[in-house]
Amino acid sequence: MQARYLKTAAALCAAVSFAALPVRAQDKISAAARRVAQSAQSVPVFILLKSQPHEQAVRNAENRHQFRLVTAHERLSRLAGDPRTPAQTLEQARSEVESVQAQIRSEALAEANAIAAPEQNLVSASLRALGASNISAYKGLNFLRADVPSAALDALAADPLVAEITLIESKAPALNTSARHPRLGIL
Repeated sequence: MQARYLKTAAALCAAVSFAALPVRAQDKISAAARRVAQSAQSVPVFILLKSQPHEQAVRNAENRHQFRLVTAHERLSRLAGDPRTPAQTLEQARSEVESVQAQIRSEALAEANAIAAPEQNLVSASLRALGASNISAYKGLNFLRADVPSAALDALAADPLVAEITLIESKAPALNTSARHPRLGIL
């Protein structure tokens, strides 16, 4: 089920680069969400929050492990350049690089989630107060999904923590548009 939202989520996340620009509340709501709101009682939406801590969290984790990562990469390069290196030793060196990279990813995700959670909790509480249902917070990126009453879209858009509200549309994911996003560090 999550796969059918990939393209819409990627498009929503593309808005991160525009989140710092001053935006009027009514401009935060996509035209597609407004269109659906005119004829439906509730609208399934992604809610992108202004704060997007994931890039800084990755940089922080990389900085904490820079020495280990550089050392592991240098060792792997040295061993890979020597044709006499046993396959098992080379595999251990690869595993060490992968282990450091996995620790960086894990710590970055935990830090981004810790930073995003309070904002997500505040917006989730606002959503509940507005009568929204099916509220979900996403890990790693600071956004939520919810079915928002059509009459409450403008009130949600007025929340200063909200950067953009986009209609959730069912589309088939395409790897060339859904899995790559340089701004989000997804290459």
